Amino acid sequence: MKWYLYALKKYATFKGRASRKEFWMFFLVETCFQVLFFAVGFATELNKEPYFLLILPIYGVLTACPRLALIWRRYHDMNKSGVNFFWVAVPLVGPFVLLIMLAASGTKGENDYGPDPLESQVVHA
Repeated sequence: MKWYLYALKKYATFKGRASRKEFWMFFLVETCFQVLFFAVGFATELNKEPYFLLILPIYGVLTACPRLALIWRRYHDMNKSGVNFFWVAVPLVGPFVLLIMLAASGTKGENDYGPDPLESQVVHA
């Protein structure tokens, strides 16, 4: 949870680098929120109410900027421009390219985008 809050604190920070752990822990917590949301909706039958179905898209819009910034910094960790994120727009192969790139290890030591995040992996949450 601390990684999720750490990514939210860096809401619109597109500079610097993000480690694999930082990205995947954010992704894990976000996925757990979505699964919990659907489980509660199904168990209470609130998933049939229109107002309840608006909550998830609103959450998606609110977390879009932190998610994009985190992906952007993840690309920086591999010493690549964050603009490479837009490969996701290529039909069929784009999401797979994004997934493979996000799973790749970052550059060891300092690169063009800053110091190695693994060297200072302390989270102040």
